[in-house]
Amino acid sequence: MLAKDYMVDLQLPIDLGGHISVEKPAFLEDRDGKYFWSFRLGPNALRMPIFPNSHVMLRRKFATGVTVRSQDGSITRPSTDAAVVAVYVDEMPPIKATLAAHDIVRDWVEIGSHS
Repeated sequence: MLAKDYMVDLQLPIDLGGHISVEKPAFLEDRDGKYFWSFRLGPNALRMPIFPNSHVMLRRKFATGVTVRSQDGSITRPSTDAAVVAVYVDEMPPIKATLAAHDIVRDWVEIGSHS
């Protein structure tokens, strides 16, 4: 069986050892007064199927050391402390995970950012 349609829905804390901004389209949202970036990653224009034992890398650029502001212009400070990830593939039930922010940044290496 080949996976034809797939998408990743991410809710990424605005603070990962410092505030970040995410390349658009991304939406600043809050849950219980704590902020996160909400965005989706999906296949490129080629829409190639995912073959068994193959890999797909989905990327979104982000910048560090920024000041995150809410829509009314006020500085947004409180951040959620975990990322919420949901992976959707064809008609399968979604695969969901919650990752603590400190686990996300523990061994990461920055590969680029946007301006």
